[in-house]
Amino acid sequence: MKVLQAVLFAFVLYESPTFASIPNALLRLNCETVNRVCYLKNIFASEDDRYKDVYGGESSDSIEFFDSHIHTMPKIPFVKSVQAKGINLVRIGEKTFATVKHLDVSYNRLRDFSAKAFEWPEELLTLTLSGNPLLKELSVVRKLTGLVELRMAEMKLDLEFVDADIFAGMKQLKQLVLRDNKITKIPVGIFSKLESLEKLDLIENNSFMVVDLVDLSDNKLIGIGPSAFYNKSELGTLILSKNGQLRNFEFLKNLHTLHTLIMTHMNFTFEGLPLNVFSNLDLLTTLDLSNNEIAYLPLGIFADLSSVNFINLRHNQISHVEFGTFSIRKYDLIDEIDLSYNEIRDVNYLVFVPLKYLRTLLLHGNRIAYVNTSHLKRNKSLQNFGIQHNPIRCSDLVDLLAIFKLVLDGREFVAHEPNVDGIKCNP
Repeated sequence: MKVLQAVLFAFVLYESPTFASIPNALLRLNCETVNRVCYLKNIFASEDDRYKDVYGGESSDSIEFFDSHIHTMPKIPFVKSVQAKGINLVRIGEKTFATVKHLDVSYNRLRDFSAKAFEWPEELLTLTLSGNPLLKELSVVRKLTGLVELRMAEMKLDLEFVDADIFAGMKQLKQLVLRDNKITKIPVGIFSKLESLEKLDLIENNSFMVVDLVDLSDNKLIGIGPSAFYNKSELGTLILSKNGQLRNFEFLKNLHTLHTLIMTHMNFTFEGLPLNVFSNLDLLTTLDLSNNEIAYLPLGIFADLSSVNFINLRHNQISHVEFGTFSIRKYDLIDEIDLSYNEIRDVNYLVFVPLKYLRTLLLHGNRIAYVNTSHLKRNKSLQNFGIQHNPIRCSDLVDLLAIFKLVLDGREFVAHEPNVDGIKCNP
């Protein structure tokens, strides 16, 4: 009786669909074709199984796998699209794909994706690798120079351990999705060759929720999605410098904890931007907009920065500062303003009198020939004044020195020309 039970149990296992694959079997894959889509269903293939050709695939535009468990991707015929999502795929070997243009192998167990998987890798337009946290060797991605869209979400990626040139050849890439990974730092220049990039999605990176600094400088970013940063992020410092084509800043609205925003060397202007561009940055203390092309400061642009202490506007093209430019809606905590190296000739110093906590005002390197000391001293909090590299009169500097500390630009002390306290002046 026990022998009979064992035989029956073995027979049931053999007939079960789950165990239909025989070790070292040569499996025939038959298409169920509907509207030129080849559906491959109920395929169960182990590591040792091999495949015959996909029958019916040659007359289809795309192949989709359903309800299957496949260890190794079979060789795909000449089709445009392959969807192999959630089929427990572990391996993609050499010369698996020929002319495929769209490939989705998301939410599998991929460990091995051969760098030679594509016969014509430059033909691939979209690739979805999301949900494959075991895939660490990504050399195949570097060869996909024709990609327009690349999705690599939920892969536990850390860009510090990825080849810095992984995206270098992707001149046509418009959308890059890296959400929900373990990205703590953005290596400088990793996105710099992405000339067509329109959307970079970094939302819900768990590490971004606790990381204090994200450096996206020198990456030639064209756009960052409005939800690129998780709205519960604890990000403290964001560096966007040297991204000269970046024009959409909606993503800033989710950075409620940001205290330092650095946007230098970006060809940045306020032209076309809404007045509330900085509206949700309630904790921002430092705003660095130096080395840009700002020609005017719209009234109200800084009004919502209730915690800002330092606004750096040096090396721009500003020629005029209007009353109310630095008025803050809730609190006035501005401690330092740097307007050095702009195009300022005449200054109404009464503009700065309402700033109750302003201690340092820097106007180095402008075209200012005269300072109205009586107006400037009406700001009772002002202590430090920078006026170096202006055609200023020595007598004016003497008047200023009696009230303020004259700040040098760096350590540039002039001793061999007419000067007051190391600041060059006109006698």
